[in-house]
Amino acid sequence: MSIRSHVLLAICVFLFLTPGDARLCIKCIVMIPGVPCKHKTCEVDDEGICIGIITYKNEKFIDKILDCAKKDKVRCENSLQRNNMLQELRCCDDTDFCNASF
Repeated sequence: MSIRSHVLLAICVFLFLTPGDARLCIKCIVMIPGVPCKHKTCEVDDEGICIGIITYKNEKFIDKILDCAKKDKVRCENSLQRNNMLQELRCCDDTDFCNASF
């Protein structure tokens, strides 16, 4: 997936699958460029503003969310909520990843 220089929206999604358990913890954050980044996986400048992205796992899943957000941000956020993807400010252990739309 190519990232264009005019990033409009950053989406952090955190996945954690407990071994031996069917529970899937999915946490999603919608961030607007220029606001302080509260996630350890986001590259930040000296003032804590998100300036870059780092991808860790499950790029296919991330691509689906980014494609959704690009088409219709509000509809995408509603869909995330319907699927128990809560907008939260914390990571799920170290299996998190941060990505950006274009």
